[in-house]
Amino acid sequence: MTASDRNLYTKSLHIYLQKMTRLPETHPHVYDLFLQRFHVIRRSDCFWAGLSTDLVIKQVLMRSLKTSGGLTHGRGMTKFQRVLWCLSRPACAEISEAMQQLTSVTLNTSEPHKDSSVARRKRDVADSQKLLSFIEWQSPFDADRGLQNVVTGISAGLHVNVHHAKEIGEAILNKMAGKGVLQHSFKRKDQAVNFDSKATVKIGDNTVQIDPHLLFQRLVIIGSQKNDLANALCYELCSFPRVLLKSKDMLLEADKPNLANAIWSAV
Repeated sequence: MTASDRNLYTKSLHIYLQKMTRLPETHPHVYDLFLQRFHVIRRSDCFWAGLSTDLVIKQVLMRSLKTSGGLTHGRGMTKFQRVLWCLSRPACAEISEAMQQLTSVTLNTSEPHKDSSVARRKRDVADSQKLLSFIEWQSPFDADRGLQNVVTGISAGLHVNVHHAKEIGEAILNKMAGKGVLQHSFKRKDQAVNFDSKATVKIGDNTVQIDPHLLFQRLVIIGSQKNDLANALCYELCSFPRVLLKSKDMLLEADKPNLANAIWSAV
């Protein structure tokens, strides 16, 4: 997480761990409950149904926020609307339970876990067979010790250091030690470089980004068609056309005098 440019998660997790290390002194009762395995939430009596608190928040609170009747569907996200919605949740739960008792319709889950069903086990076996057949066709355990993409077979360059993510993350955390939350700023050069990182080259006065995947695809097409490599590489290997766009989100300014001169010279 730290080495993959998840800066907000890194800061929040760093503060969270510091608070949790002081939990026996600040909240001894909560610490004792954690030792007694009261650190998960169960919404049913099924086996393996213990969920973490953040996952329950996503499945219950955040899900109800984004479904029909939630705050994101016309109600608004003002402070008054948020307070009203949160305080009305207990009343809505009581109304829902009363309606279920009145209509004799309840929502129950099956006793076994869904991962232990016959259909799920058959699908897991089929997925395992697909994985084994793919490994036999393109094995990642060959003599080449270099870093490669197991799907495309592309070899990583010397600048790719994602396999050292642990050391890179520890170095970033060491730089954060002793600083406040607002004092530390993350730098791109300290992050891990993966396959998706675009190379930046200088062509004249312009800085151009080259997409390695696009470059690889074009080279494969050239090799399969046996065309002239020099002529094919005359095209721009950029993520956006430089003749039209200043950046991926901004068009170039119109140069009407030069356009008019070009038209007159062509005529």
